[in-house]
Amino acid sequence: MKHSIAKLTLVGALIAPSVSFAASVGGVTWNQASGFDFTMNGTIWETEANTVGDVVNFYGTVSNVNGATNFVTAGAELSYSGSFTLSQQGNFDGDAFGEAIFNAATMTFYYDASADFDASNLATATDGNIWLTLTGHNYDAYGLGAAFLGAIYADLNGASITAIGDTGSGYGAWDVLGGQAAPFFDTNTIATINGVSVGASNADFTFSDSFQPSGVAGLLTGTGELRGKTASIPEPGSLLLLSVGLLGMGLRKSYR
Repeated sequence: MKHSIAKLTLVGALIAPSVSFAASVGGVTWNQASGFDFTMNGTIWETEANTVGDVVNFYGTVSNVNGATNFVTAGAELSYSGSFTLSQQGNFDGDAFGEAIFNAATMTFYYDASADFDASNLATATDGNIWLTLTGHNYDAYGLGAAFLGAIYADLNGASITAIGDTGSGYGAWDVLGGQAAPFFDTNTIATINGVSVGASNADFTFSDSFQPSGVAGLLTGTGELRGKTASIPEPGSLLLLSVGLLGMGLRKSYR
């Protein structure tokens, strides 16, 4: 029996995986040990906003996670969609360019085993399984008070939001709301964005993008990035090794 226990211990050592720190949730795999963890990059399309109260609908696909493009299996995709509402526009920082503030922000990621995204059809961004849902984290980026809180802020390349065809860049903050990947992110880790406090409670993700006319009337396009932090996710191999260890303890107890 002692020899059997020794062999079992050896088997446990052999099947233990090398330390890769790979997390896999709902069809999406990424390296937790990456210096980029956790970062998503992708393409984005969004409708224009010209007047306070206009709702921007945005959608797109994720092109890489932590710099790797093989984060889903061949033929699958991770897409997203969401919206936010224009609440203020003007010149809030004193430069020669305009700014816009958006609130009521929502965002949902979808894992689709059959990639079919088509930028001309928003529905193709939402036909997968819900992977993660986010809600906007409102804060006061310009220090102007409660009436100017927003989750998403846009720096425009013109004097106003309609000056030269809506070109510029955006940034903001998000909180985790739900989805199968929700428990696997380390929340409340973002205290500041661009050196400005996000408020009494920290945010979960930061967001940045650039945008310009897409060539389709009323539709903008660009690239976007979402940054957060992965929580500790046990690897399947680690759980297997633990099971083998418990089995070994059971055999030893039976022997005694």
